[in-house]
Amino acid sequence: MLKIRAFLTALLICWALAIPAITQQHQAASQKPQPRADLPVTATITDYTDVTDDTGAVQRIFMQIRSDGAGGYTNSSNLQSIIQGASGNWYLVTANSLTRHVFLDFSKPIAGTGPDGGAPVAPFNSALIGASLISKCHLYNNDLFTIPAGTTVNCPLTIFFSDSGNDYLLQMNPVIGAYVFPETDYVNFTCNQAANGQCNNWTIEPNGARGGCVTADCSLKQNVARLNKLVPIKGKSGSKIVVNQGDFYLTFSISVTNP
Repeated sequence: MLKIRAFLTALLICWALAIPAITQQHQAASQKPQPRADLPVTATITDYTDVTDDTGAVQRIFMQIRSDGAGGYTNSSNLQSIIQGASGNWYLVTANSLTRHVFLDFSKPIAGTGPDGGAPVAPFNSALIGASLISKCHLYNNDLFTIPAGTTVNCPLTIFFSDSGNDYLLQMNPVIGAYVFPETDYVNFTCNQAANGQCNNWTIEPNGARGGCVTADCSLKQNVARLNKLVPIKGKSGSKIVVNQGDFYLTFSISVTNP
């Protein structure tokens, strides 16, 4: 009988000691940070900039990435405009929209960079097109949510689009990822404003390390970008290879805000 009582007493003591531990584990689980949700944003693409030269004359310089003239791009059922919660990457996808497009201009080819070292080949000189602009900043260990205000970081920028039954990849990524082209430039993401420790206002512009300056004061830069055709591989469904179409200079300025 004494042995039974001793056993029950020991069991009660162990049970009593276990309750705080279980409670602490439950509290820790309930306090675990929740995954970030995707953040809907408005992307505003600048079409041109006016520059005053030394004589006082104003020169209007058009960007190679421009808008469709219908205002900012906001997230909707058929247009994706977000900062991705899981990765902190930027997505602007107009390919599924019937009303919103992006204007692409290939009027600044770089000689000798096309197929077999010839002239670059673009599907058009300039056109409004359904396009997907994707910047996977996480590849460069950057998170758009956590950039401090006033800080600029480097990211790649990929533009997918289709024309006349062909798929194309316009790439600015010299360092790491699925499609790396060392001669290209990365893009600059600058955090303009933050609240509660989270950036909510960004500017996307050329880095220009290889593309150089467009204006004398270098207030406007241009990037080198590689255009590739995505060609299906025979016998391999869904697989494609990239075929070089040449390098082009691109100027652009995109504002991303929440909301």
